[in-house]
Amino acid sequence: MIRRLSGLMVVVALASCSDDGVVTRDTGPEPDQAVPDQAGSVDGPAPDVAVDLTPELDLEPDVTDGSPDGSPDLGPSDTGPSDGPVADAPPVAITGTISRSVAPVLDAKGTIYVGLFILPPPAPIQFGGTVINGAHLVTTSTKISYALPAGPGSYWLYAFLDDNSNANPFPVALPDAVDIGMAAAKQVKVVAGQPQKLDIVLDKIGGYMPTPDGGTSLGTLTGTVKASVSPSLDGKGGLWLSLHSQLPPAGLVGQAILHAGADLSSPYAQEMYYMGSLQPGKYYLRVFLDDNSNVNAFAVAPDTGDMIHSKPIQVHITAGAVTTHNVVLDKLQ
Repeated sequence: MIRRLSGLMVVVALASCSDDGVVTRDTGPEPDQAVPDQAGSVDGPAPDVAVDLTPELDLEPDVTDGSPDGSPDLGPSDTGPSDGPVADAPPVAITGTISRSVAPVLDAKGTIYVGLFILPPPAPIQFGGTVINGAHLVTTSTKISYALPAGPGSYWLYAFLDDNSNANPFPVALPDAVDIGMAAAKQVKVVAGQPQKLDIVLDKIGGYMPTPDGGTSLGTLTGTVKASVSPSLDGKGGLWLSLHSQLPPAGLVGQAILHAGADLSSPYAQEMYYMGSLQPGKYYLRVFLDDNSNVNAFAVAPDTGDMIHSKPIQVHITAGAVTTHNVVLDKLQ
């Protein structure tokens, strides 16, 4: 029931990494002896230098590490040429702020993904992008600055806030039903040497990127969980949620969901929950806190001392909509 999807359509990776070995230095002949390269030598032709010296003045013989390409063996103080040409990073082309105009389903905290696409998203061809970690759009007046590098060209810009922290940018990232995104991607044109300012407003829950079914046939359930009863232990542990077609524990629909590390040790504490990709219909919701951390994940059920609700909870899941239902745990199992 929980969907761990990912944020922007990424085909081009946003970062990469690269390894050196230890070589044995060949000291070569004495400096006053000029030794010409022999045919078939692993040294190969001498590397080009800035000044074309005649053979009589070439007092520094070739020294290689034995590699087949004849690359020079550089000492600790040598900087040497790079492995190849390094392209300059594109300059910052677009700057601005990111804000929201809709109320969040959760807490509006998470990572913001901003991407430039060659084709309108969700076409999986991304030219570039940026990631803003630890973003918190506290209110509709909160603005977070961003800077987006890009080369000249025409693009589609798209951004969203991963509100439930489940987006993975590789290989493909999409907002899900609880994230805050743009209702539509924006067309932008980047001209060399002409940076532009573009403020982004996240104005749609679930964003512009469609779910596989278009987001019309599945529903979402969210809300808060609080406790009005004193815990038997410390009131901390896994918060388990499940949907049932009959009175629990009968009629389990799908798999129970774990919200790890919940803290309901105080009557003022609360936890938020989210259940996505749900088939529309009427269900019973069961929620309990595993206060003694001993749940069998293959047969999830509360046992003595766990915090649970005293009355059955009925919920109605609607297609293409977010259903909110807050829960109070008011008894000990």
